[in-house]
Amino acid sequence: MTAPSRNYNTATYLPHIDGILGFDLFSDYLLTLDYPNKRVYLERGALPKADGSQILPFETINGNQYIEIGVGNLKAKAMIDSGNIRAVDFPASFVKKLALASYPKLVGKGGGVSGEFELKEVRLQDTLSIGRFLFPEPAITFTDVYDEINIGSGLLREFAITFDQKNHRIRFLKARKQ
Repeated sequence: MTAPSRNYNTATYLPHIDGILGFDLFSDYLLTLDYPNKRVYLERGALPKADGSQILPFETINGNQYIEIGVGNLKAKAMIDSGNIRAVDFPASFVKKLALASYPKLVGKGGGVSGEFELKEVRLQDTLSIGRFLFPEPAITFTDVYDEINIGSGLLREFAITFDQKNHRIRFLKARKQ
């Protein structure tokens, strides 16, 4: 296979990136991202039906995969973003609906087509849930620029996650280092 390449490592403050593999490339396979063991697996087959515990349905919107998460008594769609190094990003508008366990603090600045923005972090009083997995009082980042919840590799690093694109299912397994 011929694939385009470029240097993704121009920012010295980010982890080293060997490359980016497009999600659609693996649409005929089960794709497992085993974060603790730093492995990618491809296999044929299908995940069992969604059970709301470890296997969840996902929806693809504009090429991105979304699952339902819980934050306290609220439910929301969250994008699974393996390229985001932070754990969980929220829009500031959503954070306003939540009980906070700490004061927000400035943790950085970002920039985009709309200009520069401040990135803040806060600890939530509520528990974040993804299926049966609970994250009590999680520290999340937020800004006025975000318009959706984003689950990044900072949280995913605890799991081996398997995508079944044909059946729109994702499995979360707590993985142990081998």
